[in-house]
Amino acid sequence: MQPLTLLTLTTCYYNVKSKFPPTKYLAWANNLLSIVNNFNLVIYTNKESFDILKPLFKSNPIIANKIGKKIKIIIKPLEDFVGYKYKDDWIRNHNSSGLYLHKNTIWTLNMIWCEKLHFVNETVTNKYFVTPFYGWCDMGYFRDESNINIKQFNEWPNPLKVLPLTKGIHYACIENNQAVLKDLINAIQTSPLLKDKILKNSFAGGFFITRPRLIKVFTSIFDTKLQYYFNNNYIVKDDQTILLDCIANNPQLFSLHWEQDSRYDNWFMFQRLLL
Repeated sequence: MQPLTLLTLTTCYYNVKSKFPPTKYLAWANNLLSIVNNFNLVIYTNKESFDILKPLFKSNPIIANKIGKKIKIIIKPLEDFVGYKYKDDWIRNHNSSGLYLHKNTIWTLNMIWCEKLHFVNETVTNKYFVTPFYGWCDMGYFRDESNINIKQFNEWPNPLKVLPLTKGIHYACIENNQAVLKDLINAIQTSPLLKDKILKNSFAGGFFITRPRLIKVFTSIFDTKLQYYFNNNYIVKDDQTILLDCIANNPQLFSLHWEQDSRYDNWFMFQRLLL
C-alpha cells in the first residue's frame, strides 16, 4: 500500500552562471526527480531552463509519469521574483563583496538562493499540493559526491521520521562545536558588522522542513532581515548569511539538528535523518 504523502518539497532550477557546470546540476536533478515517491515536488524554473530540464523527463518515462501527479513545474521568470525588487542592491552587493563570493557566481544566483522561502511560501499559498509538512530541497541535495546509492532513497522520506517534526523550522547545523556556535550567535546578536563572524557557514541552507503555518512568518522575517542588510550595506554572501542572523535572533522558531558521526556530511544531514 502506498504510504501517506506527508511532505511537499520545493526546489528550483535556473541556468545561470554558478559554482558547477550545467551537466553537474542535471545529474543531480535526475537523482532528485527519480526518488519522488513518498513526497511531492514543486519545481520553479524559467522557460530557458525548463528547455534544458526537458530531456530528463523525455528519457525517463517513470519521471515523466509523475508530472502533474507528484511533480508540478512552475514557470517563473527571474523578473517575477519577490527579490527582484532588490536588483540594484544585489548588483551592488555582488560588486562590493567579490572576496567573499565564489568566483564563478553572478548576482542573479545570490538572488535565487535568497528566493527559496518565497518559493515555498508560494507553494503553500497556492496549494499546489496540500500536505501537513512543507520544505525546501536544493536541486543538488542528492548528489553523487556524497557517496550515495540513490536507489536507497526510493522510499524516502520515512513517514515515521517526518511525523515527529511538528515543532519549529528544522535545519541542519554544520558547526558541531557548541561553544563556537554560542559565541558566534552572541556576536551576531551584538553586531552583524562583524564580517568574519556573520559570513561563517553554520547552518545548511539546502534543506529545511516545517509546518505550513510557520512559512509565512519565516518568509517575512527573512525578507525584513535582507532589507536591513541592504539598507546598511552589510555583505550578503548568500542565503546562509541571512539564515544565520534569523536563527540567532529568533531561536524559538527553529529546531536544529547536529550530526556527530564524522562519516556523514552535515550539509546533507536530512538524507539520513529521514531515511
